[in-house]
Amino acid sequence: MVAGQLVACHNASMECYRRAMIGEQTFEGRRENLTQAVKLSRTYAALLDSLNRHRGKGQQKVTVEHIHVHQGGQAIVGNVQSQGGWVHIESRGTTLCT
Repeated sequence: MVAGQLVACHNASMECYRRAMIGEQTFEGRRENLTQAVKLSRTYAALLDSLNRHRGKGQQKVTVEHIHVHQGGQAIVGNVQSQGGWVHIESRGTTLCT
């Protein structure tokens, strides 16, 4: 259903842009067509974002509030990001328990 709305929204916005390009119209008519096209383009972007979130492509965030490091253990406190199998660690501090 969202995909159908995306197609309809895209077609409507392209029609508004096409009408805005017609030379024989008033300034107000051109402005109104451009205003409607911009609104439809924003709606298209919101629908696309909604579809991506529904498909599970939204950004995931995990927040760890409590860490227990026992004797002999190690912990990294910082921002850990994984991209394509590589792990980037933006360290804010490390803890080594002895």
